[in-house]
Amino acid sequence: MKKEGTPNFGFTPDGLFPLTYAEKAIIDLDIIGIADKTIKVAGGDAYNVTCSTCTIENVDLEKFYQIGLKKNYRIEKKKNKIIIHGKPAHGSKPNEVNFVTDILKEDTNLKTYFGQYDDESGSFTINVGIVTINEKESKLGCNIRIPVHTNKEIILEQLEKLLAPYNLTISIKHYDKPLYMPLNSPIVTELMKIYQKVTNDKQSKPIAIGGVVIIVGDDYASHLYVKNKVKACKECGIKTEVIYFAESVVESEIITTIKTLNQNSEVDGILVQLPLTKNLNEFKILNSISEKKDVDGLTNINAGKLLQNDSSAIIPCTVKGIIALLKAYNITIVGQDVTIINNSNIIGKPLAMLLNNLGATVSLTHKETKDLKLYLQNANIIISATGVHNLFSAQEIKNDVVIIDVAINKSKNKKLVGDVDFETIKDKVKAISPVPGGVGPMTIAMLLDNLITLYHQK
Repeated sequence: MKKEGTPNFGFTPDGLFPLTYAEKAIIDLDIIGIADKTIKVAGGDAYNVTCSTCTIENVDLEKFYQIGLKKNYRIEKKKNKIIIHGKPAHGSKPNEVNFVTDILKEDTNLKTYFGQYDDESGSFTINVGIVTINEKESKLGCNIRIPVHTNKEIILEQLEKLLAPYNLTISIKHYDKPLYMPLNSPIVTELMKIYQKVTNDKQSKPIAIGGVVIIVGDDYASHLYVKNKVKACKECGIKTEVIYFAESVVESEIITTIKTLNQNSEVDGILVQLPLTKNLNEFKILNSISEKKDVDGLTNINAGKLLQNDSSAIIPCTVKGIIALLKAYNITIVGQDVTIINNSNIIGKPLAMLLNNLGATVSLTHKETKDLKLYLQNANIIISATGVHNLFSAQEIKNDVVIIDVAINKSKNKKLVGDVDFETIKDKVKAISPVPGGVGPMTIAMLLDNLITLYHQK
């Protein structure tokens, strides 16, 4: 780097070698109808995962039960409802699942209605991921994947015409533009030359595909972090998909989704955005992620490796980002007294282990700590991640301390803030990380770093 200078741009690998040059556009939308008091149907939580479980109430249950038996679905029959279990799969391949294939009469490409829409990136597909019919609303949550050379406006116009006679409307929730680089373009040609030179693989051809962060509920900080993570991945050319679950989602549905992603060769890393809602078992959900795809380093296996100072451990992104931040500003860790105000499995505990491995003396404090001020006054480095603004004052810390503020909150005037009042403390400290713009970007950078590590390990 000293000889050549800083590069103008670079590349990070995506899911498949030798090169992905085309990827379909993706639209998540709701097909909305009139609420219905006579029937109650509920199934699915994510647009881009097939609706694997559906509950039906207030209708002729015996009729649906017999239909399900003929289709060989697993069915739970209860007093006033039945629960039909199908086979979960990724939304990019709905035709592999009988549950959806039956609904669309083996026409998940909708050629019957739209005609032929396909190209080098594949065919037009639609996945019904969410079904909701009750006295308040009726909707189908769909994940649509459009070939790269097809205008989405044409598809949406035809869909609206198809639905209009039934008094159904469309509400678009999310749109990802198609990715495309012509096969004969200089960049594809040159990258293929480099690939062939390095691997001596003269047979493999560039690939066209139709392409994961899992988030539950409406936590503001979580959605902000996910938004920034997705943005960073796209800027680096890494395909990222977000699976949203409602707070009411059952634990088994998340775990089933993760297990499906574990088997998907196009997925290199899986991240479950924390915190989860209180009704979910965080431990079970995180440990359903394959060690080979644990991009946030929160499974038992990676935690154990970190405890044993194993260099192959995938370190949690925020923890890794904090250490990278300290090292980037040449802040000494060896021999320093460090106070961490957080004892969670995400930040406090793994950070304490890593800092200890690097030669620091660590005090791990939390909400039950009786005299926090005592630990603050002795610390050379304070790392705070509580989500409580103005947690401590300038009078409670010594001069020239280093403060890493990990938290992110919204103040009364809607401003993003951390645990620390930056303006009142900044003149007393040696260094302090801002919020926003401090640990957050470092966490995202380490996510990309971990993802690339997992990719190469694969």
